Amino acid sequence: MLITWFIIVYSVLTSSSALFLALRLARTFRFPEDSSGERPQDEALSSLIPIKGVDRGTHDVLQSLVSSVLPGKVEFVFGIESDDDPAFSVCDQLRSSNPDRDIKIVISGEPRGLIGKQHNLAHAYKESKGKIIVCMDADIEVDPGTIQEGLSYLNKKDVGSAFFLPVYRGDAPLGGRLVETYLNYNYNLFMGSLTTLTEPPYIFGGLWMTRRSSLERTGGFESFGRTVSDDAAIGRAFLEVGLKNVLIPKIVHAQNENLGLRAGLKHLGKWIGMLRAEGIAPYFAIWLWWHPVFWSAVFLGVGLAGGWLSSDSIMYGALGVGLCLAAKTATSIILNIGVYRKGTLHSFLSVLAYELFAVPLVFGFGLFSRSITWKGRRYRLGSKGMVLGLDDL
Repeated sequence: MLITWFIIVYSVLTSSSALFLALRLARTFRFPEDSSGERPQDEALSSLIPIKGVDRGTHDVLQSLVSSVLPGKVEFVFGIESDDDPAFSVCDQLRSSNPDRDIKIVISGEPRGLIGKQHNLAHAYKESKGKIIVCMDADIEVDPGTIQEGLSYLNKKDVGSAFFLPVYRGDAPLGGRLVETYLNYNYNLFMGSLTTLTEPPYIFGGLWMTRRSSLERTGGFESFGRTVSDDAAIGRAFLEVGLKNVLIPKIVHAQNENLGLRAGLKHLGKWIGMLRAEGIAPYFAIWLWWHPVFWSAVFLGVGLAGGWLSSDSIMYGALGVGLCLAAKTATSIILNIGVYRKGTLHSFLSVLAYELFAVPLVFGFGLFSRSITWKGRRYRLGSKGMVLGLDDL
């Protein structure tokens, strides 16, 4: 009987908290606070884009970026490790086809123990001149006015960084759907809503912005590249110098990853390995609180296997599992309608497959993870995700 009560209490607490957070995030995006005015017209802007490799949509995504409608002087600086990288020819083509835009390509060389993204950003930053710095992943899709909408948030008092909420969209095989479910309906739900309740010690690194003067106070990109948890390192650095990290209540899109099941699980493994690198306590807390469908089913299964449940207890335990599943589905619908403005047709099946299949696999293997594979490199990790070394694959 004790395990039945445990399932019920756990189910009620996790379900109610998830629903509260989803509604909180939806309300923030529906009724955003005043962003305190527009960006001054005379501040030059540098958009930094670290890039390694390309896919079929890279050119169009980057073309949308350089077509952004922005006042004042604007430069676009691409950080690439080598001119042998396919990304170099794409960026060079952009530069040739947009002669009215100030586009630079910076060759950064080997990362030498740093995370490749932050290494590229560091070199691009050294060649930039703008007082406002905008950093964007090469797969983030922006509309012409996206960056302009976000810049006004830098005018808020004591803001060090302002960042957008990244969202996957589009069709994908099962592996891509699992990756989408993790980001859209788990990570964004909990990490996104936390930014509305407290001053977050992290950013979302897909598209974020800061002032050069603020960034200089933190020590800059080279200090962020020593850990795989670079978004957390950036956020903590701003807090340490008395500046805030602010979520811009706007979404930016990335196309769903074209990944089969095995590749999707491998991609998830990279993200889960980054969570594990933060320590065993936060890892288990995230595993337990973000995935109530899986854990309530596990608790019920343990009770059944041990013969500790009466017929009534089994019914109540099953109701607890059903409550978690209903709440998880409801939160995905709330996010889709209130934040993402997208349909909900595939959400239920994706959530079910993720909770009962992907979660035990990737979190189970993640317990023993001491490295992650990212962009053709394996990073060996130490405490707090510090990079101990890397190997090209």
